Amino acid sequence: MDYYELRLEYYQKRKDYLMVVLQKELDILENKVRFIESVINEDIIIFNKKKSYIETVLDKENYAKFAIHSDTPSYNYLLDMKILTFSKEKIDQLKSDKNMKLGTLKELKSKSQYDLWNDDLDQFEESYKNHMILHDRMSYYNNETPTKATKATKATKATKATKATKETKATKATKATKATKETKATKATKATKAIKAIKVIAK
Repeated sequence: MDYYELRLEYYQKRKDYLMVVLQKELDILENKVRFIESVINEDIIIFNKKKSYIETVLDKENYAKFAIHSDTPSYNYLLDMKILTFSKEKIDQLKSDKNMKLGTLKELKSKSQYDLWNDDLDQFEESYKNHMILHDRMSYYNNETPTKATKATKATKATKATKATKETKATKATKATKATKETKATKATKATKAIKAIKVIAK
């Protein structure tokens, strides 16, 4: 068997599995909406009634049992609903979810295994394009940022070096000036002493 034939076979298995999952989720939503509306309209009385009685009524009304978080099918997915589930907002949300699930199931049923394969290829192509765009942006960022940082570092070092050079020259100039002044002062002092000595001898 060629690769593409095996691939198509597994796409069909995938479609069959997804249809089972979606149908179950749709049935649960439909049963929840029907149960809530029946309780609100008092078609089903659950308040102050035993669980066994409620389950008998649900059997009579052809509600489906489902194994949710358990291996045994039951009506717990209906009987364990919170009080808030009976609010208008929650009912509207359940109806919206049911319609969306129904639309998804219909769309899946209308597609062949070839369509599913093409959908995956389209999705892969789109994801790959987005990945490459992100990769290019990150590459540009990683290449540009160090360059700017390097230039800034070099400029800082150059500035510091220039300042250090100027300070060194200024220090040397200051020392030279002081040395010159000290030399002149020393010579002047020696000259003064010599003059005084000559005057003493002359007397």
